[in-house]
Amino acid sequence: MIIFALVALAGVGPLSRGSWLGIVTVLGSAAVMVSTAVHDVVEDSDVLGGSAGWGVWLTIAASVLLAGSAVLAAVRRAWPNGYG
Repeated sequence: MIIFALVALAGVGPLSRGSWLGIVTVLGSAAVMVSTAVHDVVEDSDVLGGSAGWGVWLTIAASVLLAGSAVLAAVRRAWPNGYG
């Protein structure tokens, strides 16, 4: 998880400039982080009396927001004058 967070952090600069490399880097890293965190939540319910802690939910929320920023940057790059 930490490795992909660092990769996403490295892609934030190019993402802010609208680079496709930054968009793909951040979106891919966010997708891996979300899938890993959701997998951990699902596995946590397999344990008797197990419950997900707030850290994993915070990780999911932050990763979804990170992915959303990459999607927004991709939309702005694809349609610079708005939709249509």
